[in-house]
Amino acid sequence: MGNRPVPLLSRRIAAAALTVAVTATGIAAGARTAAAEPDTLTQTHTCVFPVIETQPVISVLSADLPQQVIGRTMAATQAELDVTLSADTAMMFPLLKTATVEGTVAVEFDITRTVNGQSDHVRTSAVFTVARTPLPAAPGPMPLVGAGVVPGLEMTGDGVARIDLTRIDLTLTLRKPDGTLVNIPDSLNPFTRACTLDPGQNNTLSAITFTHGDPGPDTPKNVRATAVSASSVSLAWDESWPGIGTVDGYEVFANGAKVATTVDKATTATVTGLAPDTAHTFTVRTYPTWSEFSTPLTVRTWPAVLRPVFDLSGTAKVKAANTSVTVAGSAAAEYNPASGAFTADLALKPAPASTKWLGIVPVTAEVGFVPEGKLAGTFTGAGLTVSAKVGITLSKLTVFGFPVAAPACRTVAPVVLDLRSAGVGATSFPPGGPGPVPPPGHILPGGTVSGGFSIPAFAGCEPYAGMVSTMVSGPDNTLELGLRAR
Repeated sequence: MGNRPVPLLSRRIAAAALTVAVTATGIAAGARTAAAEPDTLTQTHTCVFPVIETQPVISVLSADLPQQVIGRTMAATQAELDVTLSADTAMMFPLLKTATVEGTVAVEFDITRTVNGQSDHVRTSAVFTVARTPLPAAPGPMPLVGAGVVPGLEMTGDGVARIDLTRIDLTLTLRKPDGTLVNIPDSLNPFTRACTLDPGQNNTLSAITFTHGDPGPDTPKNVRATAVSASSVSLAWDESWPGIGTVDGYEVFANGAKVATTVDKATTATVTGLAPDTAHTFTVRTYPTWSEFSTPLTVRTWPAVLRPVFDLSGTAKVKAANTSVTVAGSAAAEYNPASGAFTADLALKPAPASTKWLGIVPVTAEVGFVPEGKLAGTFTGAGLTVSAKVGITLSKLTVFGFPVAAPACRTVAPVVLDLRSAGVGATSFPPGGPGPVPPPGHILPGGTVSGGFSIPAFAGCEPYAGMVSTMVSGPDNTLELGLRAR
């Protein structure tokens, strides 16, 4: 359908005129008007099974078909076919050492098309797939659920199409607990059986009215993702002009199946229960008067656990020594988007440092960083907050440029780093997580964290430990650390 290249006032005048014309013919106005509830047809059949011969089978076909279609064609519609095998049939399966049942149900439809008082018949079929289903825990009937479609149809003019279900054929595969096929005499596994409809029952699933013209609602436009997680996608779209139809809300489809219906003309919805790290395709149409489906939108959900690797670079300012030390290395992280939990294995490079003892004597050393355990914290809407414990070593000491023969100094306890991102900007972690749509390659773009820390006393490098502690140890030190995702 799409937007019409005429002014809104002209569209409303045309719609009003068409409303009068359609009502005068006795056909209710509306394009692809959905029923309040899905169409449901319950039937009983007689089927002949191996070993146990004739048995009853109950089928229930459900499909969300339109009451009316403005136009000449109706697309195929997703449907569910529930088939219940009798208790006697189900009792046969354990005797054959069956653990699961799967298969297909071939459904034959007879479509009666009536146009200008003349009728013809179109026979068509569809196959419903039954997933592998374990036997019931207790004796009794066995339900099987099949997924498929009611075929689309095309009319030659204004009229009514009646859809009747005239036959089902069952194809069942029986499997043992280890997944291998059950042995049935005459190699009848899988086996196919044509079932006969029991007489004297209703066979009509739906009767749909078709009429000419194209006054229905506009197709929803600008469908977009506003938030994405490992198991959900939030969507928004622009409001549709209803034409002479009615738009009370919108139906949202994920991967071809209807997953949500909005009310009060709401143009947003959140689809939950999605598989992580998977591309999902979404479409939207108006309700109860159906428009055409929107242009498909494909969005990939986040992985359940993300494993970005960051390059680290920053500066530690040591107050007592009145000096700065370069901090560099990497962090192999794990991030759970659902909980916000963030952990990382740190690998930090040694760095040179220099100061003056008593403000006069030049002293140099190589600073080493020894992580104790993982960096851990959270990455949420407030940004990144992490904590880490790191031991500090000082080696290759020189005084007045002369090497000092002493073992490496090490802090008597690890330095506790409590860091967090602050503010929003090019070098900070964005609030709200990594954004609505995951970029390719990695999720977290990186940013900057900072915080203060204290340096404990040093030991292990006697007789210089006291001098080193005097020069370096103490509170009010700061670290600003940038994380850039590879």
